[in-house]
Amino acid sequence: MSVQNKADRGRLIKAFLIAPLATPLCVLIWSIVTGFRDMERGLIESAASVVSLLVIFGLPAELIAAIVGLPVFLAYRRLHISSWIAYAIGGALISQVPMIIFAYTGTLYFLTGESGVTHGLRQALPLALVCGVSSALFFRWLMGRREP
Repeated sequence: MSVQNKADRGRLIKAFLIAPLATPLCVLIWSIVTGFRDMERGLIESAASVVSLLVIFGLPAELIAAIVGLPVFLAYRRLHISSWIAYAIGGALISQVPMIIFAYTGTLYFLTGESGVTHGLRQALPLALVCGVSSALFFRWLMGRREP
């Protein structure tokens, strides 16, 4: 195995571990912009809410990246696709997988406050697209970097 292949493999592992973390950060920013009300409760409760947001959305993001993102990345690499737009579209499509799972398991209710599946999906769609696109573009940026 050449040094270049080891460097590529290391960069790939780092990208798959780091890029999905853009999802919980997007959810955190979204919740702050749309009215994060936990600051009224105190510092400890606010910190607990932030940590729970990072865990609740970070773990599924990592799981979806491993299950769906890796095959998509391998297909992109085999087809020699490196376009930023292609990665953004792929991230947007991949982001719909957890949203559908969340909607049909009732978990989406905690994010949107909507009890109906279609209403919850409609409310969460913009957030899901932003999360998916940002994670995919962050992944593409990490993979495009050349480390010394």
